Amino acid sequence: MTSYYDTNSTTDDACLACHYSCLNCNGGNSDNCTECPDNGTTHRSSDGSTSCICDDKYYDDTTNQTCADCHYSCATCSTSAASDACDTCPVYSESHRTSDSAGSCVCDSTHFDEDTNVNCVICDNSCLTCSERTENDCLSCPDNATTYRISGNSNNCYC
Repeated sequence: MTSYYDTNSTTDDACLACHYSCLNCNGGNSDNCTECPDNGTTHRSSDGSTSCICDDKYYDDTTNQTCADCHYSCATCSTSAASDACDTCPVYSESHRTSDSAGSCVCDSTHFDEDTNVNCVICDNSCLTCSERTENDCLSCPDNATTYRISGNSNNCYC
């Protein structure tokens, strides 16, 4: 739903469209909002002044004029849903994610990424590092164990 504002022109009675991010406005720019759209459906809220910005976990998709989902691993992003477009990572104590040099939020070495969940999953307790959840997916072992390949892609750690 497009809202309009009065240009207060003395030469014509023009009403122009508000910026797509505003519910109501007093000008056509993104920083002329006087009211933001309903947050429950738009994921857009006031920045405390005169702009309606996308909430955390969303970015401003200017092509579709909506707030679109960030990549699941990001706490915030500003340009796209790509995994390397994270501005910040989720709280480490909950997610076990850290930022890498490419702008991605990756799991620490004792956890693995399920490719859907913001929180990384801890490796099996027999592994130091892993690629999946089970004892057959160890990439490295604690100091008191060695990696033993049983068959195929199975990697177990034994004392």
